[in-house]
Amino acid sequence: MNGGVKSPVEKESDSNNIAFEQLIKAIKSNIVFAFIGAGSSKKLGYPLWEELIGIFEETVKTKGTSIDLQLYKNNRDHEKDPLWYAEILKSCLDESEFYLVINEKFKPKKNNWKPFHQKLMQIPFRHYITTNYDTVLEHASYSLSQSIESFCWNDREMLRKFFQNLNDPRSQDTRYIFHIHGIYDKKDSIILTERDYMRLYFEEELAGKILWSIISSFKILFIGFSMSDLDLLSIFRKARWEFGRGAPRHFAIVEENNVEARITKRIYLRDKYGIDPIFFSRQDENANPYIEEENIIEKLVDLNIGNSLQRDANSLIEIGRINQSLER
Repeated sequence: MNGGVKSPVEKESDSNNIAFEQLIKAIKSNIVFAFIGAGSSKKLGYPLWEELIGIFEETVKTKGTSIDLQLYKNNRDHEKDPLWYAEILKSCLDESEFYLVINEKFKPKKNNWKPFHQKLMQIPFRHYITTNYDTVLEHASYSLSQSIESFCWNDREMLRKFFQNLNDPRSQDTRYIFHIHGIYDKKDSIILTERDYMRLYFEEELAGKILWSIISSFKILFIGFSMSDLDLLSIFRKARWEFGRGAPRHFAIVEENNVEARITKRIYLRDKYGIDPIFFSRQDENANPYIEEENIIEKLVDLNIGNSLQRDANSLIEIGRINQSLER
């Protein structure tokens, strides 16, 4: 620090600490939903969204379709639209072929969880929302002998039960996993293409309203989410607009090594979607490149109502150590 004026690196480190401190308080208040993205399941070898699109593309190519798939590849990067392209690819396949790919790629593996996923289930989140088709979270929960229920967006009975129990103290012993984009073995629940997204977010009123009510009433922590699904984030954008542009309501654990990019991305996510990021750096030369992300998760595992302020302080110190990697 020079003459009492903090550098951009120090200011960004402070912002990261403050975001983490606010997340700790929110989790202790039992008002945080975990929003788990594909990055979490990638640790077990499940494909990311872009990789799944590539798998469908190769499947279509083997059929010798007359559709010119190069038309999509001719688009510039910022114009690529995976939902639109997924719709094209799906139209080239029989329905059974399309859902067979999803079933084969996301069915349970022999060891269907890692310690990372167990830790996610040990954090005192209120409930879980996921865009993943796999059942990794369920298996991690079963391995811990936890009481858990999971359901898809099109299970109206479970949606009602879930919504009605949200604020019922008597139902707090059971947590839910809400698969908003479906589960691999329930083909009618799968959300992947342009038409699917329109059906879920604009036509299916009950699921959309419940998701909106969660965003509006509770806090969300994104984990393993790339923050590039603009169609889903549009719901956060809408809620922020309707409730006023005050302090951010939500959080995201985000990979970003570059401090300048962190500063810009924080401003953007806070202002547009009401999401305050907690950044970590990917360690390319480390045996575990995501050790910093896992350190953050580890510090959240022990959080419970009534924990001492000293534990909070220790957690913040650890996040400060993580941020020091930017200063080296």
